[in-house]
Amino acid sequence: PEAGLAALASALEVPEVEKDEAALLRLGQAYLRCERPDEAERVFKQALGRFPYSRELNVARADVLVAQGRIAEAVEIFLNELRYATPDTPSEQGLRTRLGAILTRGGAGWLADDEPFFRDAMRGRPVVAVRLAVGEWLARFPEEVDRVRKALQKEPDTGMRDVEVTVLIHPE
Repeated sequence: PEAGLAALASALEVPEVEKDEAALLRLGQAYLRCERPDEAERVFKQALGRFPYSRELNVARADVLVAQGRIAEAVEIFLNELRYATPDTPSEQGLRTRLGAILTRGGAGWLADDEPFFRDAMRGRPVVAVRLAVGEWLARFPEEVDRVRKALQKEPDTGMRDVEVTVLIHPE
């Protein structure tokens, strides 16, 4: 393994590599596969300095953040990249899979299969903040849980209007 890591380090010293997005992506991913997330992050930060709008590099950096246990930062990147993903493409599906795995590990597997959640995320809505606020509100008013569930099962616009009315009935 040490010889392989030395080869990766020497590849980074080749001047042409710093100008090659695909090469930097592969090098960073190789470091991650070798369980060297700090080195992978360094490579991806360098690459993003040169190619800041690369979806592949941003997603790869988020994978590194997950490996480092920096889940909130990774989710933020995944959600941001989901906004720019073309619907029904392998890129979008890969982002959904990554987010789904994080949600499932965090005890929110039901959200990993929630199509409206992903639809809202693709529209750039602050879905995590909204759902967290609703969840915190529900924790204060457990008697309202069934009412909110029924409202949210209706047509999305109607359901949200019912939730807003319920929030007005029980303000913070």
